[in-house]
Amino acid sequence: ISCGGRSEVKITCPPHEIRNLEDRLRSRFSGGLIVDIQNPDFELRTAILLIKATEKNIAIDIEAATAIAETILDTRSLEGMLLSLYARTLGVKDRIDLLVVEDFFKQKTTTAKKRFTAQDVIKCVCSYYDIKAAHIKSATRKSSVAHARQVIMYLLRSELDINLGEIAYMVKRKDHTTVIHAINKITKETMKDKEFAEEIDVIRKTIHAST
Repeated sequence: ISCGGRSEVKITCPPHEIRNLEDRLRSRFSGGLIVDIQNPDFELRTAILLIKATEKNIAIDIEAATAIAETILDTRSLEGMLLSLYARTLGVKDRIDLLVVEDFFKQKTTTAKKRFTAQDVIKCVCSYYDIKAAHIKSATRKSSVAHARQVIMYLLRSELDINLGEIAYMVKRKDHTTVIHAINKITKETMKDKEFAEEIDVIRKTIHAST
């Protein structure tokens, strides 16, 4: 990449491991900064999770944090997991404990075995809000439809971990930025509104029961 008259090259392995590379280039690359990028270890993942919880004023037991860190290796997924668990505990418990985490992973395993689909999610959400599935994919911006659509996008991501672009395609939105907006909005609402969090939990349980 050329920038300001200088060339910068990023490589993903040590220069001495690159085949068919001229000696002069290997020497040039070796003279640059080489950084070994790896996933953080268990202790660091636990620390990151606890810091995130403190920042968001979410109470979590150390046993619960370590259980999550043992399972979730990707740091980007730690915060999402934290928020999902927090949404589940609102109005039920005052903190995230080990039982909550174990139940969550057990439910994930059961869900994987049942293999419910994106259509199951859309059907359950539309049924809950009494909206036709065709309206979800329409261009209408009616508040009731828009809200149901956002809930669907949130659940498709949180329950099935579907790619953002695929979710946008499923609900006929322009691109993944709309999906990100929906996920963030629903996540914040579940954290602020106890009744809404319970509403989402009811829909989630209905989806699981339907399969």
